[in-house]
Amino acid sequence: ISNFDMNAPADGGDVLDLRDLLPPESTNTLDSYLHFEQSDSGGTLLKISTTGEFTGDAAHDSGVAYQTIELQNVDLLSLGTDQ
Repeated sequence: ISNFDMNAPADGGDVLDLRDLLPPESTNTLDSYLHFEQSDSGGTLLKISTTGEFTGDAAHDSGVAYQTIELQNVDLLSLGTDQ
């Protein structure tokens, strides 16, 4: 996705709606469904496991089937985590 706007939607920013890619019960365990990485071009790769197989173990997660969305020129990793 190019030109993704990180401003609030009320200020014209974009929204990435993933609800059709995730089962309803995923709301409490998003870390097993979503994995974020920096792309080679400086953006963010969002990897989505529709079966919730990400564990946080890089060796295991490298074999998990996933869909990828790349946000060009957006660094979501700089936002940190909220646990």
